[in-house]
Amino acid sequence: MKYLLLISLFISMHVTSWSQCANPTVMLSENFNSAPITGAITANIYGSGFWTNAAYTISGAGHGWFNVINGLGDVDVYDRQINGFCVDSAVTVSFWTRHSFGSTNVTFSVIDDLNTVLQTTTLNLTTVYQQITYNFNATTTGLRFVIHCNSTGGNGVDICVEDLLITHCSSAPAENHVYGVCTQVAPVDLFSLFSSSISPGGTWSGPSALSNGDLGTFDPAVNTNGTYQYTLTNTCGTGISNVQVEIMPDVDLGNDTTLCDGATIQLDAGPGFDDYLWSNMATTQTINVSSAGLYSVSVTSALGNLIQNGDFEGPDPFNTDYIPGTGGAWGLLSAPGTYAVVTSPSLAHNNFASFNDHTLTGPGNMLVVNGSSIAGTNVWCQDVIVTPNTDYLFSAWVATPVNPVNVANLQFYINGAAIGTVFNAPTVIGQWQQYSDTWNSGALTSVTLCIVNQNTTGGGNDFCMDDLSFAPTCTKMDDIQIDIETPIQTITSIDPTCNGDTDGEIHVDNSLAVEYSFDGGVVWQADSFLLNVGVGPYSVCSRTTLGCELCELVNIIDPAPVVLTISNDTTICENGTAQLVASATGGTTFDFYWDHTTDLNGNQSVSPVANTSYTVYAENENGCQSLPQTIDVSLFSPLSGTISLFDTICPGFSSDLSTTAAGGQGVPYTFTWSTGDIFTGIGADQITVSPTVSTTYTLTITDGCESTPIVFNTNVHVAPLPVPSLNVLNPNQCEPAVFEIVNTTPNTLYNYWLIDGNQEFVNQSTIVTWDMYAGNYDVQLIITSTDGCIDSTTFVGLLNVDPVPIANFSSSPNPVLMFNTQVHFTNLSFNGSTYEWFFEDGVPSTSVAENPDVMFPDGLEGEYDVTLITTSDLGCADTVTIPLIVLPEVLMYAPNAFTPDGDEHNQDWRIHIVGIDVYDFELLLFNRWGELIWENHDPEAGWDGTFNGEMCQTGIYTWIVRAKDLLNDGQYTYSGHVNLLK
Repeated sequence: MKYLLLISLFISMHVTSWSQCANPTVMLSENFNSAPITGAITANIYGSGFWTNAAYTISGAGHGWFNVINGLGDVDVYDRQINGFCVDSAVTVSFWTRHSFGSTNVTFSVIDDLNTVLQTTTLNLTTVYQQITYNFNATTTGLRFVIHCNSTGGNGVDICVEDLLITHCSSAPAENHVYGVCTQVAPVDLFSLFSSSISPGGTWSGPSALSNGDLGTFDPAVNTNGTYQYTLTNTCGTGISNVQVEIMPDVDLGNDTTLCDGATIQLDAGPGFDDYLWSNMATTQTINVSSAGLYSVSVTSALGNLIQNGDFEGPDPFNTDYIPGTGGAWGLLSAPGTYAVVTSPSLAHNNFASFNDHTLTGPGNMLVVNGSSIAGTNVWCQDVIVTPNTDYLFSAWVATPVNPVNVANLQFYINGAAIGTVFNAPTVIGQWQQYSDTWNSGALTSVTLCIVNQNTTGGGNDFCMDDLSFAPTCTKMDDIQIDIETPIQTITSIDPTCNGDTDGEIHVDNSLAVEYSFDGGVVWQADSFLLNVGVGPYSVCSRTTLGCELCELVNIIDPAPVVLTISNDTTICENGTAQLVASATGGTTFDFYWDHTTDLNGNQSVSPVANTSYTVYAENENGCQSLPQTIDVSLFSPLSGTISLFDTICPGFSSDLSTTAAGGQGVPYTFTWSTGDIFTGIGADQITVSPTVSTTYTLTITDGCESTPIVFNTNVHVAPLPVPSLNVLNPNQCEPAVFEIVNTTPNTLYNYWLIDGNQEFVNQSTIVTWDMYAGNYDVQLIITSTDGCIDSTTFVGLLNVDPVPIANFSSSPNPVLMFNTQVHFTNLSFNGSTYEWFFEDGVPSTSVAENPDVMFPDGLEGEYDVTLITTSDLGCADTVTIPLIVLPEVLMYAPNAFTPDGDEHNQDWRIHIVGIDVYDFELLLFNRWGELIWENHDPEAGWDGTFNGEMCQTGIYTWIVRAKDLLNDGQYTYSGHVNLLK
């Protein structure tokens, strides 16, 4: 039973979309590299619109410069007409702009031949170039690019423009439409949906083949929903128009049906609908029911979005009270009441979060808004064509980019009237949430859709929008009647006679049943019983004509088996007697059948002479038998054992004598030693002996049975201790000393050396030590003999190392001056006993005194090597050489006249000075009037008798010298006169 609640038809308005192409056609490339500038309005600017200031040039030889004439304002400075565009072609306009300084407000616009402004931007220019880019579709074959100065001409009111580029992707006209109906019966020509700008003669393609050529006839009985493409090629290229066909399918719950009691059926309204509402208030595509009743479902679908560019991936065909972002301290959207279409909020405002758009389609654009604080401000508006008396769903996805405390308050409006209530943007940053309301078109055929700001607080109120939708909705319904059948089943069963038998039975009683199964429905039969049944679970089912099944689990129980229990296997001594015991369960009375006798008793006595096995089984009063079992009777084996092998020990050591016993009756065993030791217990014993001489020991082992005792002998040998001995080739040396030591101990198997507690050597007959320094050192030698005996000897203070002396000295006076060269040397050596001195140019030149006095050349500065050799009592020596520096004393000589007359003699005047710091020297020369005519800081430089490039007059000149002592920073000042002669 099906119901059609609403039948409606809608056709979307004409839609075009902008998209970039791989190889766009360049319509204008203006680099502003030379005058005159085409399009410049020279009546409103100074010059031709061209300037060559390198600081403002991005490329080429110059740049566009529009300096507004003082006093003029609100005037165009550039107006360039470009022709040859294809209508609906994708156009891109890009350029760079700035100003030199000051304050300039400018509007850039793109205007078509109908004087319609297609793109516009108003900016306060800065001193930094910024790039402006427009993407749109051409509406006429001609376009104008206009620059309009909003500021009044004056100091700093100018506009710089660089690299203006205009391209378009030439193509034929294209339209996009949505054709949707709740129920379509008759065929429709899809070409009839196009405007007159789309010419006939094209071809159709899509999910199914359309008939009637370029008419594109869609027959709902043949064709399927989907997007159909109309391709048409003309002089502007190839245009592809799209018609999206959406016909709402019927909802079908199927025929009325009867269920078996307890069964569940899933009712499915079918996929692809937007909303579901069942009679039990469920809102899912399917519901599960198990009770009788009438069930119905109502389904609703939205058929095609009428909003153009609702995902903001193409151009922006919407109206708004907001303005595009003009930039500022916080980025493009610094000012409230501005918007931008970007791929992330962070690209529009420095404080906005970074996240993707809602669906990640195309470039991934979204609308980002810095909200206005004026309620009733239109954020987004668009005009659409609607079908009368049709329900529409108006929806949008909204996210908050910053400050979730004061989120945006928005509301849907149609034709200036609110629909639904105010909705608040999400309080979680970056979380997309959908909001929607429904509306009926009544008698209207076109409407203006708006999303309106209702927030009056300036702080926060920032938001993002994406995937706007306005689509008609259709509703259909269906119902189904469900009935229930309830059969009754009774089961009886008989268990088998004996454990393991298969003579059980199962019987079923069900008045409505027509067939039966005893394996859970795998195999069905007409008989209601099953004979010769073995033990186990059986899923017993009966089924009615309707197919209703009742199943129960029946367990056929096996009678208790006859279980035989016997005594354990046993072991006896020779001629002993064993008791065999048998009992049983799983019956009332039992007979026991033994393989060695006809006696049916459960207890038997046996006396075997060898290992023997006895078998028995039990039988109950019903003739049911147990499984046979066997009792093994074994005889003990003879006694056996072991004793430790001969051993060798060193004097003072002990030896462990070990033994084991086995066989016979087993533990306890008795161990009797020739030493008098006796132990009774487990099958092992050990004694410790410490003989002083080699000794033979005897052991006797017995058990508690009649087993024959066993006797063992073993021997312990006592070996002698080794006596360590060694030889040192040279026990007394200077440091660093290396000693060679030889082991002279006879019968050595292993040796271990320890030198002074830290040098170790193992199994080396001759060792060489590391470098050793002053001191006496012990040597420990541990010897393991070939008999395995160990002894150790420490040779105390065996190695002696004499220290190397350290040569050193000092001298006085320090420093030594050229006129006081008598020097006393103080010996600072350590560990020396004799000394040798060597003095370069000294008197004496050598000495063996401990602290000698030496005279060096008088009146001369210089450097002399002094060498000291220090020798110890063992002949260990050390040498040191230290240079002795004789320094000059401060001496100065200044000539009192010179003759700069051009000959080869006495052409300049300079002073001669030694013993000073040459980096702290100053010479000043004055004429008779006290005027400074020469200043010098280099003791080696001389005066050539000139001042300012001219020869000075003959006469007397005064000089002053200031210097610092090289050794002690003492200050010296000298003055005098010099006579310039010619």
